[in-house]
Amino acid sequence: VDNILDEIEAYYAQGIREFFFFDDLFNASPKRVSAIAQGILDRGLAIVWSFRGRVDAVNEDMLRLAKRSGCRQALFGVEDATDEGLKRINKKITVEQVRRAVRLCRKCGILTSTNWIIGFPHHKTREDVLHLIDTAVAIDSDFAQFNIMIAYDGTEIFREGVAKGLFPADIWKQHAAAPVPHFVEPIWEEHLTRRELSELLKQCYRRFYLRPLPILRKFL
Repeated sequence: VDNILDEIEAYYAQGIREFFFFDDLFNASPKRVSAIAQGILDRGLAIVWSFRGRVDAVNEDMLRLAKRSGCRQALFGVEDATDEGLKRINKKITVEQVRRAVRLCRKCGILTSTNWIIGFPHHKTREDVLHLIDTAVAIDSDFAQFNIMIAYDGTEIFREGVAKGLFPADIWKQHAAAPVPHFVEPIWEEHLTRRELSELLKQCYRRFYLRPLPILRKFL
């Protein structure tokens, strides 16, 4: 904690006033986050900061202290919209924990952003993706990012895709050895094509952002 505060203070002396903690596990220990927030207050650092974190590691006391010290936004990696899907990707969270985290942040005056992924192997129909969109809209974070799942080398999903013949086993090694412009990343097209997923991705953004409530929030 002291090392982090020393770094903030060093940049603060150079005139920097906004910080983003990019660590996915920044709030794995709520006590550590509270200690950092209290340290910011104790050192008189008038900053604005945001963090990436997990929905299962937030509590109201931590969030209120974070808000007092200048926390503006929390970004949560949710990825999927059902408990079964979250188990399949080993996320170790539940949809209810996502709802709770977003509610707590809003209660404490902290903006939220949620990240979602479409095109998992278990997204077999358009309806599966549409359910994800419905869930993201219902949870109603202030911002949302949607992406198509990319099968990266070394992951279990990549190995499954290679075994099914969905993409070559050496696609990433070839690209690393001889990168080419406009490289097409391997995605899971067993059930939905790249074109279908691209159209659904656009629909995710339209459905989430072209609603009266988010537009009104941005306007205010």
